[in-house]
Amino acid sequence: MSSPRRTPQEAPGSLEALRERNRNRVVATLRSAGSISRADLARQTGLSRSTVSTVVADLVREGLVREAGETRTPGSAGGRPATPLSLSPSGGAVLAVDLAPTRLAMALFDLGHQELATFDGPFDADAMGLDGTVDALAHGLDRLLAEAEVPRDRIIGAAMAIPAPIAEETRCVGQESVIRTIVGTTLEERASQRLGVAMRLENDANLSALAEMTWGAAEGHRDAVYVELSRGIGAGLIIDGRLHRGASGTAGEIGHVPVDLAGAMCRCGNRGCLELVAGADAIAALVADRFDTQPGIAQVIARAEAGEPMCRRA
Repeated sequence: MSSPRRTPQEAPGSLEALRERNRNRVVATLRSAGSISRADLARQTGLSRSTVSTVVADLVREGLVREAGETRTPGSAGGRPATPLSLSPSGGAVLAVDLAPTRLAMALFDLGHQELATFDGPFDADAMGLDGTVDALAHGLDRLLAEAEVPRDRIIGAAMAIPAPIAEETRCVGQESVIRTIVGTTLEERASQRLGVAMRLENDANLSALAEMTWGAAEGHRDAVYVELSRGIGAGLIIDGRLHRGASGTAGEIGHVPVDLAGAMCRCGNRGCLELVAGADAIAALVADRFDTQPGIAQVIARAEAGEPMCRRA
């Protein structure tokens, strides 16, 4: 068995780390561009044409990149026509997971961004606990693989969004997590072992910020802030084109900025955090007596839009 490829984190400054960074840069550009020539790939990545050619040759050989028919650039006269490159849809599959306190969504996509299989349903993460959550993820993946008829070994990447910061060095879930039963755990490692795929955990607001930079409102910009308003309040920060997490992964945790020093105790240990004042649960609690049962934020918003004064005020 060949030795596993070293990552840049394992061997910083090594030739192998440089190759991996170049490879990741090319793949990321292909992912966002869709279809692109070698020359344009070199310009957008800042890599030399020879480096791009070497990386592309490896990716084509591995079946991750495909070459389309030759095309000529508008206005060009003569010369060798460009050959568009794109990620090969059949080159593999990626798994996306969104774990929230009351719901679980999972989906498989091919490398051409086409949805292969998905499900989204209610889920009580705190009631299930860590073991139950990991088991649910494993069963969910089995279901997706069967529906999409994709072998497990074709999954080349997996990411899970969670409402919590993750410490970069230890990969532990931070205490600011909205889901109490995963605080302080290495959910990433547990999930990877149980599912048989390398899972990467990331804060949900951070992933939303990356999505907006890649395909959404912040596309083409180098700096952006994505603010997520839910039970918790968080932000994904993009600075000079890179995700900014902070030393402990809490750079965007604006929900835990104290705004009322005499306020109630927060789950993070502070008093009067923004989340306790402006989070979805806090807003719903202000008008709970106007409903027959405990309302969710969606019901409060619906009544506010219908003109109900207290809900509008809340």
